[in-house]
Parts: sequence; structure tokens; C-alpha cells
Amino acid sequence: MALKYLYVPSGYRGGGSSGTAYGVLPNTAAADLAFVRGTSATRINADGLIQSEITNVPRLDYTDGTCPTLLTEPASTNLLHNSGWEGGGALPTDWSYGNSGGTSTPVISTRGTIIKAYRFQTSSARHSFNRNTTSVSGTTYTLSVYVESITGSSQFNSILYRVGGGGTDIFKKDGVVVSSTEGVVAGSFYSITFTSNAVQTIEFRVGLGVIGDVTGDVTISQPQLETLAYRTSFMISAIGAIATRSADTGVISGDLSSYINSSEGVLEIKAKALFNGGNDCRITLSNGTNNNRVGLIWFSSPNNTSVIVQKDATTVVNPNLNIDQTLMTTFKIKWKSGDIQVKVNGTVVFTDTSTFSELILDQLSFSKGTETNFFQGNVQYIKVYDSVTDF
Repeated sequence: MALKYLYVPSGYRGGGSSGTAYGVLPNTAAADLAFVRGTSATRINADGLIQSEITNVPRLDYTDGTCPTLLTEPASTNLLHNSGWEGGGALPTDWSYGNSGGTSTPVISTRGTIIKAYRFQTSSARHSFNRNTTSVSGTTYTLSVYVESITGSSQFNSILYRVGGGGTDIFKKDGVVVSSTEGVVAGSFYSITFTSNAVQTIEFRVGLGVIGDVTGDVTISQPQLETLAYRTSFMISAIGAIATRSADTGVISGDLSSYINSSEGVLEIKAKALFNGGNDCRITLSNGTNNNRVGLIWFSSPNNTSVIVQKDATTVVNPNLNIDQTLMTTFKIKWKSGDIQVKVNGTVVFTDTSTFSELILDQLSFSKGTETNFFQGNVQYIKVYDSVTDF
């Protein structure tokens, strides 16, 4: 009747063929999570600044506040050259003016010196930077920027826009769908997602007054264009180049067979996925196969977050909890033959009395148990108890 396993984002190391995210309990190497990513990647550190981490270094991300989360993401590419806006003066290298009726001034970014931000100012005018690319029919794109500061009022569609490529625009503020006329506020990411239905030149506009004359003052950074249905962490591309980030994979513990009670227990996870209805991704206690496992599944359809208990390849339970996958949520799964329950944020939402023989559980993985369906999101902690009385 005790906590036997605990992972909380804290210590980590990189280097070699894989990195390590250190576990807390047990106080052995078995608790540590191996970690693989083939490229560098960025995170938001405890000071709120963008920090680049080298190959295979786990990312402890502070985007959502003072508590770090372990961030794992899919592979992606920023298709915009010079996304850090280096070079030039009023106009960064590799970018062109869409309109130049106001002013654009490079300033120190509130996210740190690793990138530049630009302050756009207009008076009944338009002033924007443009980048063009050729769309691929049937491909989904997300264009995003970060608003660092704003004086006065400006609408979403006055700072970010695209022309060409067909399809319908979905406007989002910090991942939540909003109107194109939503008022802009500082400290938020704004993105446009669309699925192209034509092969043609797309013009992306970033600035102030991108579709018509306005009066305003806004500072913007982190322009990014990805072939995903959502924005991911910022990828800093060099002058004349794109930037690619490899997927975070191989997140798996050591042998936990001495610490996990395969007959009964409680798995507690506080986490959220990157997108509501994105990739089919999972966090699982298993024996390294699909046959014996207890875990969570964030399916590739909106609000379909499910619990799985499986014995000898036979599914015991697999209820859909019907919650927004992008909300930071605490899940508790109790497993014992004839006594299965699930709590979401402290409330029991599922009960089942199915019987099954003892499970074989000896490892924790951010996957299906077979190194597929890698979890993509943020994890605040994972706990495993050895008795159902800890539910």
C-alpha cells in the first residue's frame, strides 16, 4: 500500500545514443526514462526564455507556468527561412515587404537573445513581411506567430494572413479556435490552419495591417510554418534554410518488475496531448508487448481519450472518457480482477467488474508498449501504486 514509482520532470542528461529523464522512485536506474531525439529542439525554460537543447536531451518545458512538464513532440519542419529574423535592419534577410507604409524595427525579444522580434507601427497604413511557398494539394499547414507586446487594439486578421492555396482557414489563439476578428493580446500564440486544395503559390503575411490600413503598434516574433494541424515548439531556421526537428521517441523505463504489483495497483498520470484529435498516442505500463498492459490512449479523433486494460491480447476494458485531449488532466486507473475504476480529476467516471488473471507489467513507456504510437504532449507526473487502496 505504497507509492512504488514516481516520475516528476526534474533531472536529465543528454549525450550518446540516448538521453535520460531521471525518475524519483525507485531510487535506482530502473526509474529513469531513456529518451531519443535525433536533432536539437527548443523549450521554454524556467525564466520564460526560449532555450535550445541538443540531440537526445529531454525538454523540461515551462510554457504553461511554474511547474515543468516533460515535452514530447512529433517530427516537424519550419518551412520559413530565417525564422529568427536575423540580418538586415528594418527588413530581415530572406523576407520581403508586403507593404511598407509604416515602420518595422528589430528589438530584443522578451523570449531571450536567441531570436529577434520586430516592432510594427502604422498610422492608417499597412506594413508587413512576406514569405512565399508552393502548396501541396491535400496537405494541412499551420502558420503561427507569437505576440510579445501590443499598444492599443488590433484584430487577429490584421497581424497574420495568407493568400493562395485554397481551403478554409481555422484561426486559433493558443490552440483554441477563435474568430478572425479576435482582439490580439500580448503573450499569446496566433495560428492559422488550413488544408490546401490546390498546387499554387501561397503568400504568408506577418505584420500590421496585413489585409488593410490600420493604426497600431505590435511586437511579433517566432514566425513558423508547419505541415501539421497544430503549432509545435519553435524551430529556429538559419538564413537561407528551413529547420527540422526530429520526433521525441524511445521514452521507456528500465525493468520495474520488482516494484509493480501485476495483480493490482493504481496508475496515476497528469498530462495533456498536443492536439485534440491529433496522432494516436499512448502512455502504458506493459511487459513490452501489446498483450499485457494498463494505460491511456489519446486517439486520433477529438475528445476520444481512452483507458486500456488488456490481458493476453484480450481487451478487458477500453472506455472512452470523452474529454478534450489538450486539457491538463489527472487520470487514475485502478486495476484488479473484478475491480476496475477510473477517475478523472478526482471524480470516478468508470467502473467495471470484469475478471482477468494476473497481468505481467514490468515497464513504463510513452508508447503502445511496442515502441509505436509515441506519446506527443506534456506530462507533469506519473505515479504507480502497488494496491487498489491507493485509489
